[in-house]
Amino acid sequence: TTLTDGEAILKQRVEAVVAAGFGVATVSGADVLGNPSGYFVNNYFNETDYEGFGHITGAFRLFNYKLSDNTYKGLDSASGAKVVNYCYTGQTSAVLAACLRVLGYDAYTMTFGMNGIYNTNPAWTTNQWGGDSNSKDLEIITP
Repeated sequence: TTLTDGEAILKQRVEAVVAAGFGVATVSGADVLGNPSGYFVNNYFNETDYEGFGHITGAFRLFNYKLSDNTYKGLDSASGAKVVNYCYTGQTSAVLAACLRVLGYDAYTMTFGMNGIYNTNPAWTTNQWGGDSNSKDLEIITP
């Protein structure tokens, strides 16, 4: 931008992201799993869930980063990889991706978050409801 006023710069960036259409800022879990090196993957879980519930192999856990202390600069967009965030459902990571796009990152949210890959992953078939409506006795797994 050629602007120098912070408020004006922010307004311009927000307007640009909105005008571009936020709907294009998604990537499927299948794409991320199929080409993990094409993305800088950020898992947006708390530490307990990151360790206990699990995460995409190689995913970073940059959680609660801020503008005020420059922690958001830990996202590796310099490598040319798309920054893809995922959370449990994709809602929080969508907001996060929008904010990062305002900051100039090539940021995306993984569609439906962990839910988008959890139900199609054969490693977790014992904990899936499947296609019927019958109740299941699910094993309780503790980390």
